[in-house]
Amino acid sequence: MSQSPPDFTDKPQQQYLDAWLELATRIRHGNSFSGREANCAFLNTGTPRFAEASAVTGFDFPDDARGLALTDWDGDGDLDAWVTNRTAPRVRYLRNNTDSKGHVGFLLRGDPTQKSPRDAIGARVQLALRDASGKTTTLHRTLYAGHGFLSQSSKRIHFGVPDGSTIINAAVRWPGSTGFEPYAGVQAGECWLLVQGHGKTAPMPARTGVARFPASAIEAPQPQATARIWLAEATALPPLPYQDLKGKRVTLSGTRQRPLLLTLWATWCQPCLTELADWSARRAEFNAAGLDVLALNVDELTSSKAVNRAAIEAAAGKIKLAFPLGYAGRDLIDALDEVEEIFLYPRRPLPLPCTYLIDAEGRLAAVYKGPVDPAQIAADAARRASLRAERREAAAPFPGLSAESVFLTNPVAVALGLMREGYPAEARSYLEDFLADPSPTAGFPPDTRNKQLSDVHFTLGEIAQAERRPPTEALPHLRQAFSLFPNHPRAGLLLSDALLAANQAPEAIKTLETLIEIRPANAELFARLGEAQLKAGQPGSAAAAFEAGLKHDPASIRVTNGLTWVYATSPDAGIRNPQRALTLAAQLQRRGGDRNPLGLDTIAAAHAAAGKFPDAVDFLNRALPLAKATGDKDLIQRLETRLELYKAGKPYHGG
Repeated sequence: MSQSPPDFTDKPQQQYLDAWLELATRIRHGNSFSGREANCAFLNTGTPRFAEASAVTGFDFPDDARGLALTDWDGDGDLDAWVTNRTAPRVRYLRNNTDSKGHVGFLLRGDPTQKSPRDAIGARVQLALRDASGKTTTLHRTLYAGHGFLSQSSKRIHFGVPDGSTIINAAVRWPGSTGFEPYAGVQAGECWLLVQGHGKTAPMPARTGVARFPASAIEAPQPQATARIWLAEATALPPLPYQDLKGKRVTLSGTRQRPLLLTLWATWCQPCLTELADWSARRAEFNAAGLDVLALNVDELTSSKAVNRAAIEAAAGKIKLAFPLGYAGRDLIDALDEVEEIFLYPRRPLPLPCTYLIDAEGRLAAVYKGPVDPAQIAADAARRASLRAERREAAAPFPGLSAESVFLTNPVAVALGLMREGYPAEARSYLEDFLADPSPTAGFPPDTRNKQLSDVHFTLGEIAQAERRPPTEALPHLRQAFSLFPNHPRAGLLLSDALLAANQAPEAIKTLETLIEIRPANAELFARLGEAQLKAGQPGSAAAAFEAGLKHDPASIRVTNGLTWVYATSPDAGIRNPQRALTLAAQLQRRGGDRNPLGLDTIAAAHAAAGKFPDAVDFLNRALPLAKATGDKDLIQRLETRLELYKAGKPYHGG
């Protein structure tokens, strides 16, 4: 399991992320959060040792349990248990059906005037008992505000009373007091109300209106040699390349006329040969279901010996293969492995036979590991157009309630997985399909829904930029992301950058002004606003924006650079301020702004504005090699043009 770092680190966030990555890697390789350990219950034997009673009590469910809350839910005097799990079932109620009447409970009511909270958190109760031999024993319980991880048990204090023992009395040390207040008249088999300062007991009335749950059993699927994995959402696939019988490279991608069944097989795999022979004999069932079948051989990937394709085709003829035959390469297997890693998460070697049901839109609908009956495939192919709720129900391994109405799905995580594996087009298609279906976000509060839709549109804008598409393709999504959720951490920034790239400075300025209204102390936003205003030919407004940014962060290199440039190069003599530019240039240099060509260009412009042309030439001569190292031809040309001006003793007033 992932562990906390043993030593102090100045990068706790990275170590936290590393720990999650370690844990995710374990899950991906088939391990569980809990190590697949059954829940445990231990019996107090009245000695220093406990007895393991997990099985005999029925507590040993193989759940990935997290929280445990104890309470007398059904009001029969003994403690029942509520258990929460990380995986299904998310909540389990365990009713205590023991016949013992040996119990007593207390509900405490403190007195705030005596420095005790009304719910008496922190109170300590002691119960004095006498057994049949006359020996006395004192038991203690403390009332806590929490019990374990993410759990709160009942605030009623519960004691077990051994058979043959009688209660002498009870006493409470209330919060804020030092001594115990005695309470007489307590008897087993009841729950008693103890009020601070009264010293009297009163039996609690029986609880009413308590929900009663019929006993039920959840039977987890037994381990099998085969698996049918139905995807809750049909998923876009990357291009899948293979070779046909003539050695021609063919790629499965996009839409087709009919759904396709893609199966992987090998001549050494007897279950594969048996399955393909059966399928070929029942070809009419596939035709009736409107299904095409493609059988791809993997002998070349799974055999250490040289493979003869003629022998493979002879083996296909021997079983009377009635479907098109092809050959899978490493690129196809790698693509299918990536699909499984993203959408199914656990990483396991592909078994043989392994079959994929791909719908007519080119999306993965189901995966079959091991032999599968054609009737099952036909039923699944017919299900592809069913309602979303039916698809989700079919994907669940056992019956239960869907959390879809409580938790939003996260399509962005899937899209980012596809992007990470190098499939931006498939990521874009997946998110566009999500936007086309309103059901995933229906019923959620507008703020929650808008935030998720904003993330989806933002990611589509990022994908358009990653694919180097024209800015006009990213802009509609970025506008929508910003409109739906203006407080999105990055949507407004990416939108303003895209608008400037598309020469739409006025809208970029308006976007940045909206962001500043939300985050008025952010110097970075003022720097971006000033740069946008400069591009729009508004040097006066730009100077005001940079000055405002400098007030919020006097050490900002970006703000200082922008303000220096305005005061040094503005074509408006009323705005130019060479001395102020020179002072700012010195600050920029002290803060490391002279380590890149843009900063050196600004410092040079400030010196030229102040008439210090030799210094301006020196700074630009330092900037040019750095610019040439970037390969930015436009920047190099601008620097060379200004260098000639400074050599001629002329400042640059281009704005």
